[in-house]
Amino acid sequence: MSATAAERILAVARQQFLTLGFEKCSMDSVARSARVSKQSLYELYPTKRDLFTRVVRDTARSTRDEIALVTVDDRAPEAILRDFLMSYFSGFVTVENLGIYRATLMAGRCFPDLADELHRYRVSGGQALTNYLAELDRKGVIRTNAPADLHRRLGSTSIEGTRYLLGAPIPSHEDREATVDRIITLYLQGYRAGGGWPQPVRAKPLEFPAPNLQTTGASLRLPQQRLDALLEAASTEFLVQGFRGANVTRIVSSVGVSPATVYRQFGDKRGLFQRAVLHVGTSLWSDDAPAPAQGKTLEESLRLLARWTLDRHITPRGVALQRLLITEAEEFPDMARWIYDFMLDRPARELHARLQRFGEPLPDATATRAFHTMATYGVRFIMGAESPDDDTRTTLAKDCVELFLHGCGR
Repeated sequence: MSATAAERILAVARQQFLTLGFEKCSMDSVARSARVSKQSLYELYPTKRDLFTRVVRDTARSTRDEIALVTVDDRAPEAILRDFLMSYFSGFVTVENLGIYRATLMAGRCFPDLADELHRYRVSGGQALTNYLAELDRKGVIRTNAPADLHRRLGSTSIEGTRYLLGAPIPSHEDREATVDRIITLYLQGYRAGGGWPQPVRAKPLEFPAPNLQTTGASLRLPQQRLDALLEAASTEFLVQGFRGANVTRIVSSVGVSPATVYRQFGDKRGLFQRAVLHVGTSLWSDDAPAPAQGKTLEESLRLLARWTLDRHITPRGVALQRLLITEAEEFPDMARWIYDFMLDRPARELHARLQRFGEPLPDATATRAFHTMATYGVRFIMGAESPDDDTRTTLAKDCVELFLHGCGR
């Protein structure tokens, strides 16, 4: 096969995976659109998984190449770290890359290990930044026993975890620079020493309803217990099968409700999906959950908050809901953004209250979101298959607070 034909296959596959998703993209369609025989396609890529893996690795490689171009010289660490994190931002937060991430999670429904495998491949591309952080440690500029871990934290905080995967608008170049500069200050100097946080605003409870909840306006004559059972069945179906794969008949049959009753109230499958998402989200992150314990010192109080935030973030249902909304963010952008804000709402209010209790200034929005990303470790436990054990969670919470308050600079 000619090099041109091979390139054409990858271009077509990339476009179809982005527009159709992993499940609906077919090898037949790729071969037909790329103008090659199916036999030729299967000789190069024996399975759709092989083809998809190649597309994802090529996308990740372009980000790797951009990071590798960062010049490490005698400039101040802030300037070099700025170049690294801006390259992360420009490589990750693009329409194509976010789409590939979503397709990866969709593929994970068929191949549970695939999302984890491809996530690890992406993370491994940051060796240049890891090496630079190790060099700064050797020179006494920063202190870290784990430069690879610090690199992952820096990268995930600079792109603000799942924020853009969950539908936030892609920021301008100027806004990216402002975010990166604040993150570098936070990591090198810590929140306490950073000072001068612009536009500090006290976090307040969200005072708006979930957006665009579709309803017919008809009265749903179901006892509350039956309604709860219906929403629970719908939630389970959507979390496991996704929006496209979910079957309304299967949902209603499990609770003894007719499809006509559901459609009369929710309009269609979209309306039921939105109500089910709201049902899961509010059950996970509402104020009904017990507040985290208070500590005797600021450090202890924030460690308890960080651990509580991580535990809430990576419950099986929490992970499943975030994965679902990441894959459906283009179809339900308002709902995905609302869930992101709702996830951060209670932890943000707790953070502000605890800082104020110990006489610390209130942080701006960037620092507030940074604490949440540091506590939850960004997309690590959303894209990856691992779930940290109790000791690891405690260590992650301790490291989060150490970095947030004091930074890693000497």
